[in-house]
Amino acid sequence: MNYNMTALIEDPNTEEGKNSELFIRLKVSFTHNDEDYGNGYWVMIKGEEGFENFYDLRYNTDFRAKHKMAWLTYWAENYWNGENGAYILKGIKISRK
Repeated sequence: MNYNMTALIEDPNTEEGKNSELFIRLKVSFTHNDEDYGNGYWVMIKGEEGFENFYDLRYNTDFRAKHKMAWLTYWAENYWNGENGAYILKGIKISRK
């Protein structure tokens, strides 16, 4: 199953009166193999500007195949959490292709 995801992120350390917002467009592809280990799922999250992350979800206990959008939201909130130099997620939109 494929998804389009857009995210609005911001540097949490931006000076007052300045703007550091970034709008990111991502393409998400879940792959599944019934004969693989665990739940058999993998996901590729790829952006237009060189962003590319590939995750092995086979033993991820937070992942539910029927709730892929929920997992993507969870991933985005944790990836852009505003901690240790990370940007913070301000908004997200996910749609099925």
